[in-house]
Amino acid sequence: MLVDVSINHTPYIIPILESTRKEKQRHHSAEELAKLLIENDTSWIFDYYEQVEEAQQEQRSPKGFDLIMDVEVAEEGKTPPPPLMLAAKYGCMEIVKGILEKYHLAIEYEDSSGCNILHVALKHRRMAVFDYVEKMDVPMRWLIRKLDNRGNSILHMVGIKEPQIQDFRNPALQLHDNLHLFEVHLKSEPTLS
Repeated sequence: MLVDVSINHTPYIIPILESTRKEKQRHHSAEELAKLLIENDTSWIFDYYEQVEEAQQEQRSPKGFDLIMDVEVAEEGKTPPPPLMLAAKYGCMEIVKGILEKYHLAIEYEDSSGCNILHVALKHRRMAVFDYVEKMDVPMRWLIRKLDNRGNSILHMVGIKEPQIQDFRNPALQLHDNLHLFEVHLKSEPTLS
């Protein structure tokens, strides 16, 4: 919808309203594209089943086979991260919600470094993603206790801050937020007795 203002019977389009309208249209188009891509996304399915097969092969394979597999993976190059992990990393809640509503098993996906969605959300300080996953009807205890390939839990991710995250706030506020993340972890982690 264009806003026309007539000055001496000459239509005049207010520039700021026009730019807002175009921005809104781009956002709407991006949402529609994301919905289409989510409907047709199968990347996590193949990765999930590959992880299950690798875990089963590790239990049966001799040690030398693992070394050969590592060399082959390194030669092929790095695979791009799946859409769920990218959306969690950048805090795109519409995409995270869309993927998790459509594919419930995607919550169990781990990237190449063994990080699940909670690791990624905390590492990049995306609390909206963490809160959304926490409120879902999923086995949170399993997700919280999961360690990545380096042995880091989600509590470690609270202490790890990505270099791309520029935080210009007072250090006391940053410490307060990190303490809040720690308290959230303690609240969600049941005590061992």
